[in-house]
Amino acid sequence: MILQRNIAPPVFSPQEFTYHLSQIETEHLDNQIPLYSLLDTIEPVVNFQMVFEAGIWYEQKMQ
Repeated sequence: MILQRNIAPPVFSPQEFTYHLSQIETEHLDNQIPLYSLLDTIEPVVNFQMVFEAGIWYEQKMQ
């Protein structure tokens, strides 16, 4: 089967669905960093993100 790249594929509207997130919980760690979490037992997924101010923009300038 050869793909016809000069013809756009058909576009379909998404089917109607309903999805509700559980309540988002907010806690503060000992160092006052906010921790946001929600419990959803449908999918066993863990997402952990850490953001650091790093790079040349945050380095001290030499005098």
